[in-house]
Amino acid sequence: ASFDAIEHRHAQVVIYQDEAKRLLAQPRFSYLEDLNKQQRKMWVDVLHQGIEEGYFRPDLDVDLVYRFIRDTTWVSVRWYQPGGPLTAEQVGQQYLAIVLGGITKEGE
Repeated sequence: ASFDAIEHRHAQVVIYQDEAKRLLAQPRFSYLEDLNKQQRKMWVDVLHQGIEEGYFRPDLDVDLVYRFIRDTTWVSVRWYQPGGPLTAEQVGQQYLAIVLGGITKEGE
């Protein structure tokens, strides 16, 4: 969903990222903090579930992994160009492969 937003609502994502702190300081946008908390909880819950079910390593720092995934994804709006050589789906698949499989050759 994040890469879809970056592809189809590129300008809006840039504006949100640039203005989020100012918006959060205004009472009329207090709902944004709630949405951020809900999103964080969803990710952290999924990571904990993955650990409990044996899909992810038990030694993971869940908060750090969440921040890594969030920040790596959202910073891509700075370099990703809709209509460029990669679709948002292709970028998302590559990011997922890196997060889940790393960058070293299998077995090394």
